[in-house]
Amino acid sequence: EDKLTNFYGIGPITTNIFLRELRPFWEKANPEPLPIVKKIAQKYEINLDRYNRKGVAFIRIEAGLIRLRKEMKNFK
Repeated sequence: EDKLTNFYGIGPITTNIFLRELRPFWEKANPEPLPIVKKIAQKYEINLDRYNRKGVAFIRIEAGLIRLRKEMKNFK
């Protein structure tokens, strides 16, 4: 993660998205879900620990929660 964030314009969120998509294919790609993802999952009573973090289902849930956040107004 540190090596990726050293590139100009690449921050922690971009790094997280990049590594999230690589989880099933690259052993070292296993970033923690973003804090906002955990918060939204908790709000909707989605237990992220129930899913294999290296599985496609987890990646889709995580991406869906991020899209949901964008649609939600005033979510803090």
